[in-house]
Amino acid sequence: MAAEADLADAIALRLRGDGDPGGDEPGLYPRLLAAVAGAAVRTSMDHWSAHQEEAAFLDVFHEVFTLLAAGLPAPSA
Repeated sequence: MAAEADLADAIALRLRGDGDPGGDEPGLYPRLLAAVAGAAVRTSMDHWSAHQEEAAFLDVFHEVFTLLAAGLPAPSA
């Protein structure tokens, strides 16, 4: 979790003046972004490790973050 805390700190520094109140600890938003990014990386790795023959890791990684950037829309049936 240290890496996630470091990422939250870095996100908070980027957001200073744009919604993060500052202080010694990152606010809720930077912590949530760091947690979501960590989950996205873990999901990418898990999916790729089970489907290595179907797609390159970077393709899976990009797809996961593209879904997040789009607001995580529900897949169409």
